[in-house]
Amino acid sequence: MNFSIDKQSNIQLCEQIRVQIRYQIINGEMERGTKLPSVRELSAALRINRHTISKAYKELEDEGLIISKQSLGTFVTDNYESPQKKYYAEFIDTVRNAIDTSNMYGFTTEEFIMMAQSIYLQEKSNKNIKGLFVECNQSALKQYIDDTSKSLDIEVEGCLLSDIEEGIISYAKLSDYDIVMTTVGHYPYLRRLLKNKENIYAINIGPYLKVLNQIRDLPSNYNIGIVCISESGAIGLKQVLINLGIVQGVILEESTKNLEKVKHLADQVDILVVSKFALEENRQFFDALNTKIIEYSNILQETSIKMLQEVVNHMKHSKDIED
Repeated sequence: MNFSIDKQSNIQLCEQIRVQIRYQIINGEMERGTKLPSVRELSAALRINRHTISKAYKELEDEGLIISKQSLGTFVTDNYESPQKKYYAEFIDTVRNAIDTSNMYGFTTEEFIMMAQSIYLQEKSNKNIKGLFVECNQSALKQYIDDTSKSLDIEVEGCLLSDIEEGIISYAKLSDYDIVMTTVGHYPYLRRLLKNKENIYAINIGPYLKVLNQIRDLPSNYNIGIVCISESGAIGLKQVLINLGIVQGVILEESTKNLEKVKHLADQVDILVVSKFALEENRQFFDALNTKIIEYSNILQETSIKMLQEVVNHMKHSKDIED
């Protein structure tokens, strides 16, 4: 086995070992069934901590490239067939061409490698952070997953509030996520629901502030109706208005699950505050109402993004220290 180990590199030694063994297997230098050096042997040969070698072997085994046989040693998997093997020559040419292009632009090969390392480490660090977004309806949830994953460049999954309420998403499963996100309207309820969770963050302050500013311009004794796709979404915004105390009139809420109730609510209030998704799904219905409507949109605000980015950066730094 041939290794080129750079102890001054930003890439961890474990990763340098894993990558080199991986590609020696993929390109056929190490054939199926080939026995690898023991952890002790490779540690002594490379003068690297045994734990580092063990970690590299474990990751290769998880990938299905090698297998450990008790009392016999570690071997290249017999039945492993790399889909990349037939492209290996093209892969080498691609890398060489990239280096040549970088040299043509005035960058040295060392600078090319350093940049590749930097990009790799950034992507690896981002993938280490796993987020969960919790929302009350599927349409908003999809948008928030897309927005947060792109803005924060991390892996984000999603679930509905009802999934947690009904136990579809278990408390143990929630421990898989480094960060749990929701909107300010749902934040108090989600904190009560997940009593011992400390990594819950509220976002989307901007759209609420925009709605609040419009409401402040209204007579304080106006009766307000809040309509969302889900009941929990309407209750969340209602609670925000109650807590702020800017509405002296009645605040009623309803979901679009029953449009007859929404119509009845509209007759009782001076103005409706309706979510973007409720409007999109029932445009003709709301257009036919005589009640004035304030729309609030579920759009990530810059302040929310900055706050979450600081949290994510801190998590990345902590994970780098652990590694």
